[in-house]
Amino acid sequence: MSAHARWKTCSACAGGRLVDAAPLERRLYQEKPERFEYVLTETGREPGVPLLALMQWGDRHLAPEGPPRLAEHAGCAGRVTVQAVCDECGEVLAPSDVRTRPGPGHRVRSVA
Repeated sequence: MSAHARWKTCSACAGGRLVDAAPLERRLYQEKPERFEYVLTETGREPGVPLLALMQWGDRHLAPEGPPRLAEHAGCAGRVTVQAVCDECGEVLAPSDVRTRPGPGHRVRSVA
């Protein structure tokens, strides 16, 4: 079964919740009987970057015979790599170059 077909059959599962959360858009593809397909929205496509990063990690550490799937640029078939890049200076960063700190949405929770 194709991924497209699997999305069409998911209305009985999490389809409604995923549409409400905005990663999926429900589209009518047949009127009698009514049938819907679930298409990824821009919000639904966004996790593709972290998923590619996890895939690349798995390829490096868990695929001694080579990657089971290849990520390619649809426009030129070049290899796709995920990198952390500093917004300020443009430097490509290693994990050891990155630190985290509280951001504007950080809330201090009181202990009851």
